[in-house]
Amino acid sequence: MTSLIINPYKFAAPSAEIITENLLFDFDADLGLTIENTDRLQAWADQASNVSNLDIPTNDARRPVVITNGNPNGDGNSILYDGITHYLRVSGGFTFNQPETIYLVFKQVTWTFGDGIFDGNGSGTMGLLQRTSTPNLLISAGTQAAENSDAGLGTWVIGCAVYNGASSSLRINNNAKTTGNAGATNSGGLFLGRDFAGNNKANFAISRLLGYDTAAHSDAEQDQNITALNIIYSVF
Repeated sequence: MTSLIINPYKFAAPSAEIITENLLFDFDADLGLTIENTDRLQAWADQASNVSNLDIPTNDARRPVVITNGNPNGDGNSILYDGITHYLRVSGGFTFNQPETIYLVFKQVTWTFGDGIFDGNGSGTMGLLQRTSTPNLLISAGTQAAENSDAGLGTWVIGCAVYNGASSSLRINNNAKTTGNAGATNSGGLFLGRDFAGNNKANFAISRLLGYDTAAHSDAEQDQNITALNIIYSVF
């Protein structure tokens, strides 16, 4: 009789925890939502409790839409930005200095040259921008850099953007990161759904947004957070 020996480590489910050191903000589409008119997101509370709400207090037409069971694995919310009027912002500025690391679980719905997924409290101060050709994204903290084509339209992905001067990078899922000099400007705030100038609003959905202050995550740290987010959201 031949014995079959199973290696439990090969088949065990992966495990990882989201890094909390230097975590400045954590916006989770299943937590801290203030909803008006059935599905319009008026305010989104930071679960790290370090910054003010992402909100639009006075104009319903600018508020994005909460999509129930719209996240990648269909068991939680996503927030849909229409690329026309929708955006949220943290009222006023806050301290957010390079090196900065951002993670987001998101999906580009459509692509328009120049539109901004997010930006800082000044033009191109912490931008994730649609540039060059579909479906390319790049980052900018004063200089456009690290152009990346891995976030295909209509596909949920996990993005990691590191704003760290000449050592900046953009990574999608477990793919190789693109690198470049994105500039040295500090964010000092957050707009989600548009660039700072307000003329270029993006059409996308998002379920999670994490921001780390004065922390350029290493490849190993990126691996840990991307694995943790993928366990939660089943992106790839």
